Amino acid sequence: MTKKVVIIGSGIGGLGAAGLFARKGYDVTVLEKNENYGGRANVFEHDGYRFDMGPSWYLAPDLFDHFFALMGEKIDDHLDLIKLEPSYRIFFKDDPEDVDIHSDIDRDSNTFEAIEPGAGENLKAYLRQSEYQYQIATEHFMYKNYDTVFDFFNKRVMTEGQKLSVFSKMHA
Repeated sequence: MTKKVVIIGSGIGGLGAAGLFARKGYDVTVLEKNENYGGRANVFEHDGYRFDMGPSWYLAPDLFDHFFALMGEKIDDHLDLIKLEPSYRIFFKDDPEDVDIHSDIDRDSNTFEAIEPGAGENLKAYLRQSEYQYQIATEHFMYKNYDTVFDFFNKRVMTEGQKLSVFSKMHA
């Protein structure tokens, strides 16, 4: 008899879990309260404008590659990604000057600096810290199973976890 599983929510996590269960032979049902699947990975369109409802950038291609590999697939066989330039454009209601964000840290730093003195260096510091935290998270946490809360209480996890600054303020 085939085992059955119900997934509540069709966001990235729900769809990912559904795919992994289906790959193991489960009969999977996905329940979603919204009209469309995707959760936060959805869009809203109005008057010719398109708004991301969640993930705006493809920030962690290695995570997507890993997930697709778990499914026995290659991401390139399913997605045709096109790098945008600019990566992001910010519109202001009462200001005709748009702000473009690019994939060039120095260029973006100069943009931030022009808006607010000191913001360019703050952006670079933030990105350096984020890169460090991402490295620790992927090396020590993302691909590990923690079956109970007690699995977190070991020297390696406690030491590396402190380096993530998860309890510090996100603003100055």
